[in-house]
Amino acid sequence: MARWSDGIYDSDEALDFYTTITDRLERELAYWLSPENIQYHSRWVLEVISLVEVLLLCDRHKHGNEDYVFPEKSVKRWRDIFMTVWDADWNVEETDKTQRLPYNEQAFREKYRSTVVQLFDYLRDKASFLEHDVLSQETKIPAIPLPMFSKHKWKNEFGQSKVRTSQVVDDLIKHLEQVVIYYHSSEKWTFAISYGMEEAWAAVDLLGFLCAAYEKTPGLYPQTVNAYRKLAIQNSETSNEVHGQWDENRPFFRNVSKAYDMLEAVAKRYKPNY
Repeated sequence: MARWSDGIYDSDEALDFYTTITDRLERELAYWLSPENIQYHSRWVLEVISLVEVLLLCDRHKHGNEDYVFPEKSVKRWRDIFMTVWDADWNVEETDKTQRLPYNEQAFREKYRSTVVQLFDYLRDKASFLEHDVLSQETKIPAIPLPMFSKHKWKNEFGQSKVRTSQVVDDLIKHLEQVVIYYHSSEKWTFAISYGMEEAWAAVDLLGFLCAAYEKTPGLYPQTVNAYRKLAIQNSETSNEVHGQWDENRPFFRNVSKAYDMLEAVAKRYKPNY
């Protein structure tokens, strides 16, 4: 294992885990933008734009490795396909308000066209810079509040606020929840006590961050997250040759503790639905 700094993602294991997430998002983009799956419908738009916004969210807030690389040709193709659908003359009349999305209407799509183009252009420029060995810092994330198109709020018949996201976002959050549970389980403990906690802490960080951004439950109760933190502390005290003793005066452990803090906070705010 190589660790070169104090950030959660400043190790081979953590970045390897983050790469599994970006690989997952890239596969989803390729799937939704394949000819067989293109739909002139707001639900299709929601899935695709969610993938783009999740990537930019992680990039903006320095979660994971900003130097993910998609082939420039792929990004250009994705943008062209998406904008063809976005610009087309179609409207969806949705009687169920829980299913209504603002880009059902062409007027909305025309209004925000330039904003959507900026999102795709950022991915394209980043791919171009990285493919030609120019620092990715030369690209600038658009000054757009995120998530902008991939989270929608509405009120039910009881006046309660509800949040709708895409299936892509929901599935990613569920995946991260399962990873967190798995790495803190007794079945994984033997491995995690050496190197696996690097991946576990990256998952804790991403799960808390995405749930806060999308106002979704992490599927965990706060007391469960607190118990996981105690396991992490016990881990460091039992096997300290990898990370050393848990000491929140050290920047690395302070960052790990902040990740558990975030996850516990969203678990308190957005409780599981069961």
